[in-house]
Amino acid sequence: MTYTMRYINEYGAEIDFSWASGYVLAETTGLTSNVIDTVNSQGISQVGKTLRGQSVQPRIITCKGTALGESRMRRQQLINTILPNTRAQLIFDDIWHIDVVPKMTPNISRHNDNCTFDFILEAAYPYWHKEDDDVTALSEMIPMFKFPWNLTKPWKFGERSAAQLSNVINNGNVPTEFTVIFTAITTVQNPSITKASTLEFIRVNRTMSPGESITVRNSANRVEVLSTIAGVTVDIFSYLDFNSTLFLLDVGDNVLRYDADYNRDGLDIRIIRPIVSVGAYME
Repeated sequence: MTYTMRYINEYGAEIDFSWASGYVLAETTGLTSNVIDTVNSQGISQVGKTLRGQSVQPRIITCKGTALGESRMRRQQLINTILPNTRAQLIFDDIWHIDVVPKMTPNISRHNDNCTFDFILEAAYPYWHKEDDDVTALSEMIPMFKFPWNLTKPWKFGERSAAQLSNVINNGNVPTEFTVIFTAITTVQNPSITKASTLEFIRVNRTMSPGESITVRNSANRVEVLSTIAGVTVDIFSYLDFNSTLFLLDVGDNVLRYDADYNRDGLDIRIIRPIVSVGAYME
């Protein structure tokens, strides 16, 4: 089974590396490997060393291939797409994507036909993301209405779950950032979520109006705290509690507790988690 790979730069220019498009990759390295730097210390007469820390380095991806057919047009498309100082996204098998920049732009042979090329990409954040995110509701409505319908007794369409603890499962193979969206059904004051295993928390010190949504997004590139009400979005980063810890979701189970200083039951909470992998692979 073969894989597909596409390169799309920030201006929308794209190259599809496949037989159908005429750009055939003969060799690609760095799709699955990670380079880890270690920090060690060694005492006098100590055998070996003591591991003090580890850090995953940016991913380096090298690509070598052949552009089939007449070379002039192919050469120009490679040069115009894989540009210096231009962000891009590499998409593997239409399942995984990673943000990259060229570390070396294409080196292209001068053959009139079937020219060869090679280039090098760097991903500052070295992990791959799946195209679709996973969404978990921490507080939700439990449906209550059902047939047969007894008109002689009080009834309701649904009620909000009373459980404050919910399990968010990270199906990836590395701890990952996430986005939490607080939505106020009625007035809510100072919403928060807490990781039960470590007591790390995210808290927004703000009184939310009915219909307001607060999005706290923790990504590899930046942290955002945004308020949206009546279609208008504003930056409210200053409302993020100073002691908040933008914790990661561990691999496997993550028990989270939601709360508010006032009207916890008026909250609707969603966790949006990217599915992250150390390497791209075919499924």
